Amino acid sequence: MMGLYLMPLTGNPGTAGDIEDVWRPRLSEARAAYQMAISQFRVANQDLQRSGVGNSDRTSVIRRAILAETRARAEYLRLLQLFTDRALNSLHADN
Repeated sequence: MMGLYLMPLTGNPGTAGDIEDVWRPRLSEARAAYQMAISQFRVANQDLQRSGVGNSDRTSVIRRAILAETRARAEYLRLLQLFTDRALNSLHADN
């Protein structure tokens, strides 16, 4: 996973543009990693279906692909929640 510097959720939250500038690349990277994991899962699943059930090596590949997809989705959703919280704090501070 990528190294991540998280802006604190306390203090001056910055402008909406500042928040977007900081978080857009992070969210884009996490979303791309999630989409890649989905693609890899689909390929692994198609390979398993073509080869038939029972091959433990292929089953292991699909399990790893599912785990990678689950982790990538969790990271993307985590970052999305942090961004949303940060953006809402900024909007609240502007009022």
